[in-house]
Amino acid sequence: MKSLRSYAFLLLLSILPFFAQADAKPNQTALKNSEQTPELVFSNDEKAWLAAHPIIRIGIDPDFAPYEWRDKNGNYVGMAVEYLQRLEQAMGVRFEIVRDKSWSESQSMAKRGELDMLSSMVQTPERSQYMLFTEPYRETQLVIIDNGQGGFIGDLAHLAGKRVALEKGYFVKELLEKNYPKIRLVFAANTDEALRLVAEGKADAYVGDSGAANYAIKKNELTSLRFSGQTEYLSVQSFAVTKNNAELATILRKVMNSISEEESEGIFNRWLGMRIEHGIKPKTLIQYGAVLAALFLLFGYWIFRLQREIGYRKAAEMREHTRNSILEMLAKAVPLPTILETIERSVEQQHRGTRCRIYLHNNQEQQHPQTPSSGTTAEDKEPRLSDHRCAQSIQGASGEVLGTLSLYRHTADTEAVANAEPNTPPDALLIEQSARLAGIAIERWASAEKLRRSEAHYRRLTEGVSDVIWKADRDLHITYISPVDERLRGYKADEVVGHPIFEMFTEEGIATVTELMNQRPTGAQCAKPCGAVTFEVQHRCKDGRLMWAEVFSKPEHDEHGTIVGYHGVSRETTERKQMQDQVRQLAFFDPLTNLPNRRLLLDRLAQAMTASKRSACHGVLMILDLDNFKQLNDTHGHLMGDLLLIEAARRLTSCVRAQVTVARFGGDEFVVVLSNLNKDSIATAAQAGIVAEKIRTSLTEPFLLAAKHAEQADSHVEHRCSASIGVVIFIDNENPQDDLLKWADAAMYQAKAAGRNQVQFYRETNA
Repeated sequence: MKSLRSYAFLLLLSILPFFAQADAKPNQTALKNSEQTPELVFSNDEKAWLAAHPIIRIGIDPDFAPYEWRDKNGNYVGMAVEYLQRLEQAMGVRFEIVRDKSWSESQSMAKRGELDMLSSMVQTPERSQYMLFTEPYRETQLVIIDNGQGGFIGDLAHLAGKRVALEKGYFVKELLEKNYPKIRLVFAANTDEALRLVAEGKADAYVGDSGAANYAIKKNELTSLRFSGQTEYLSVQSFAVTKNNAELATILRKVMNSISEEESEGIFNRWLGMRIEHGIKPKTLIQYGAVLAALFLLFGYWIFRLQREIGYRKAAEMREHTRNSILEMLAKAVPLPTILETIERSVEQQHRGTRCRIYLHNNQEQQHPQTPSSGTTAEDKEPRLSDHRCAQSIQGASGEVLGTLSLYRHTADTEAVANAEPNTPPDALLIEQSARLAGIAIERWASAEKLRRSEAHYRRLTEGVSDVIWKADRDLHITYISPVDERLRGYKADEVVGHPIFEMFTEEGIATVTELMNQRPTGAQCAKPCGAVTFEVQHRCKDGRLMWAEVFSKPEHDEHGTIVGYHGVSRETTERKQMQDQVRQLAFFDPLTNLPNRRLLLDRLAQAMTASKRSACHGVLMILDLDNFKQLNDTHGHLMGDLLLIEAARRLTSCVRAQVTVARFGGDEFVVVLSNLNKDSIATAAQAGIVAEKIRTSLTEPFLLAAKHAEQADSHVEHRCSASIGVVIFIDNENPQDDLLKWADAAMYQAKAAGRNQVQFYRETNA
């Protein structure tokens, strides 16, 4: 009786799909044809790829209901998500959905190769440049929706000059911009927002996927909106794979083709819905009778196949469980012996009376531990070789044999051996999968060990030098910096990595680096990789200090010669820079007044004469001598004389602009150089007279000098002084420097002869 009820239940389940299909009217036609679904078979290369990629990163549109969206609980649901669950089951992988990313952000990540695939994507010429597409799993019409205030729109041509709301990042943008450039596009974050813009009158119409639009209108109760036209375009939804994952695209196509038309229709109806007409037509009743007759004839065969399928499914579920457990252990970096022991135990659980051993081949680089089996005594840890049943080689990705997985009939387990079928061959798929998982674990372990040794070696190298070693990406964001930087500047690595390299420099340093970047060859000039550069800039320290460093930078190129990053070395040069500055100060500046000395003055004068020739503007040279300076020296000593010179230098610099050269020529003589004044000589003379008079007036003010003494009281002296100033106007550089200096000196002595405290211009008649 129980058996009859079971048969009846199975018969009912078999009949129901025919009733649904006979009188159902789906709102869209499935993309799959009625041909027999192909059997899902993966090649060895595809199996190897799947084993090497247990986790596949995928980007999903969080606001594309009913295809895919994130519900109020934060879970991703929808038609595409159900397909992904079906793909996970068939491929034996886990899809890791990248969360908290918009659709535009997910597309950008896919372009950069940070994702493996995208879901629910429409193929366009632009997207085909960086993505591979599967066969479509659903297509719907692109429709036009308005607020019902005007007449029906009909088609896209009637939207010229109108505001059309679109979802940001969707393929409709590319389509309309290319074919209907007169349409004014208004972008929204998602379908809900785009439709609300139309309802509120902020947009004239919406163009998009009919399924998504219908779902959003019902959900948000936008009853004022209406379908006002249909386009000639379809929204064809496919899975898209980045071009560096061509194997994944092939696998996805196989799995999608293995999904039956009925299963595909079922997924569609669950999310987009279908309308059922009640009642059975006479023609349909005849069809039912034929179907029932066929079902009764094949029922016995189905029961046989069902029992066998249950056995296969249990074995497949066990293999899947084992696989997922091992992959999870790999992800958590569980030690190799534990992983191999788990593989052994899983094989033994599915083969009663059998012991599994994994023997690893030793090599010169590394010694793998021999994995013991748990649950055995000291006597039976190693099975008898005479009880050997089968063996499977453990290979790496390159085909290298890493070890052997062996099965033995363990004579100590009497009960299990008695109950086992002696001639039953081991599950070949289980053995093959276990050996493959063992190979992945061994290679992962070996790679991790090699990486740890390499990192330790690199760390010893970088920490043992006094220079800072760094790397940056093509956008000049730091990707690595050695610990020496923390010792020199005080910043920890996590405070620097990920930040722009410009944050390390002062404003002058940023300008230096920017100029070097602008001078870098581009386009055709970069046919060959650009070389290294060396520059010296000031670095900012965490405590506010400034540190000079010499930076050696070299770009990194790909196979096409395009710069993909930079690496270099920074060496502190603060002490050397200070010494250079001191040497320069001693070589070109007067140690008493800190003004340019005679050597630097002659260089500045030469520059002024060259500039005069280039601009055709006059320049001025002044020589002034302090009156009554010798009297102060003779009366109060050289210390007071030095204080007078220092104060005179200060007053001189305060009378002119910062760009004007004021130099100490020697003794109590000073020189002022004015450049690019005026093309007219009379106007130049007037300007020079104003400056000279300002200087003369400033120097006539009393000098209050205070000298400090180590063992006696400080002394104070008030001294009145003046200056005799000789001025010569020059243009071009036709006259030698010596002549200009001689003429200015002659004019200065004319001022002294005329009673001192005067300004005298040189004229050739006075020579």
